[in-house]
Amino acid sequence: MPIATLMSVVQLLRLIARILLTFAVGNDAKARGLKHRKLFMVLTFFFPVVVSIIYICVRSTIPKIVPKMCVVCGATLAPEFVQCPNCGGMGFNDYLVPGFQEYKNKAKKLLISAICLILVAAGITLSVSIKFVSDWIKDGHDMYNYSDFGDFMDEWEDYLDGNDGNADYYDDYQDNADSDDLGKDFNNFGKK
Repeated sequence: MPIATLMSVVQLLRLIARILLTFAVGNDAKARGLKHRKLFMVLTFFFPVVVSIIYICVRSTIPKIVPKMCVVCGATLAPEFVQCPNCGGMGFNDYLVPGFQEYKNKAKKLLISAICLILVAAGITLSVSIKFVSDWIKDGHDMYNYSDFGDFMDEWEDYLDGNDGNADYYDDYQDNADSDDLGKDFNNFGKK
């Protein structure tokens, strides 16, 4: 498979992983009844790793839409109430969003799927990078086996003629330069 196609697949996998991670954060925030859920979702899409880590660290301190519920009558109350206005009760629990367990389960599944896609994309990128570097090292090593730069350029032109026909650029380059100067430049490359 061509490298360009593989890298396109990697970019598609990363985009899908971003979307899944965005919805994972959104479902988790909804399960917890947090304010600013949409803001976290948008930020997660554009900065997935950083915002996800920040979200995990601060999600217990983010204000809730309706933070507490009376244990006596079940009324949902704002945080400033110390006594329930309905029944006079003073015991409160954290308010749980209806269907919170479903949202938590969705968030976990989306997070696991996003992590799997990220790992697959990283694996493809790593294998392409290893292949590219090994080919580069092999080609670089073969370059030193030529007697001068002109022989290397001749074989490079033959390679280009066989692949994509862009050897005319190299013909023009070599015609406009003295081959002895090119050989000296090549042999002295990197030396001070």
